[in-house]
Amino acid sequence: MWQLEYTKRFLKELAALPVEIQSRVELIVFQELESENPFEDRISGKTERLYR
Repeated sequence: MWQLEYTKRFLKELAALPVEIQSRVELIVFQELESENPFEDRISGKTERLYR
């Protein structure tokens, strides 16, 4: 299991994002990255789509 730490800057920038993008990022960061292997292709594919 990975141990994640979130900086105040990250949380502040996350709060400043538009609601649609913020909810998608929160899903990845707070749920999917807590999986046993956060570097699986399914997650990187979702992250990639956020920036298109």
